[in-house]
Amino acid sequence: MGVFSNLARALAVAGVIGALAYWLYSWMGVLGLLLCAPLAGKALASHLIQLASDAHGFVRFLVLRPRARFYAFRGIPVDVHRRVGEPTWVNVDDVRRILPRLPTAAVLARVHGARLKRIGMPAATCVQVDDLMAWLAPATDAHTTAFRDWLDRTVITSLDRIPSAQMPRARR
Repeated sequence: MGVFSNLARALAVAGVIGALAYWLYSWMGVLGLLLCAPLAGKALASHLIQLASDAHGFVRFLVLRPRARFYAFRGIPVDVHRRVGEPTWVNVDDVRRILPRLPTAAVLARVHGARLKRIGMPAATCVQVDDLMAWLAPATDAHTTAFRDWLDRTVITSLDRIPSAQMPRARR
């Protein structure tokens, strides 16, 4: 069950108990509220405990989800995903904003043999850094070579300097 379904169930139970407490109060006065209090505690306790447990799991998911390391080439952000024991991936859409003539993901995979993967939430198509560097290697125009040099100097070199203890681990 998700966090929101348990929240809806707890709110529904609380609404029923609230209606019962109001009816008992109008019929019996304060004595009705005293009779309804243990019933409310018994009925809501399990739902509130389950809600707290689900909220903990949801927050843990948000904290431990795969994160990207964010870089920027001339003010254009580039998402770089890397985990210990896995290759480094770069978001294809971010690279396409920098290099508009970059082939589509399907062409990169079919013609150039690039390895592609959907990463993140929402999922984005990413290409391995090695495949991107191989595609950029024969480039001669200034903008593409500047991006290739930036990718090699900033992203690849800086990722090699990050200690493994600070990198998120691959899930098995």
